[in-house]
Amino acid sequence: MSNDLVKRLRAEDPETGLRHSIASEAADRIEALEKALRSIAANTCCDKCQEAALVARAALEDKG
Repeated sequence: MSNDLVKRLRAEDPETGLRHSIASEAADRIEALEKALRSIAANTCCDKCQEAALVARAALEDKG
């Protein structure tokens, strides 16, 4: 989903050669949210869980 965004956020600034701490924190947060979505997408124990799993899968597949 957002691997490209995470890579760009983690990339070094071409001018300074440093990573921006805010961008790094954002990348960490994105990865944590994706992990949570993958967990929800895998949980299909009842009808409500299945509905949540469908939404999570759709969010993970969204490239936009």
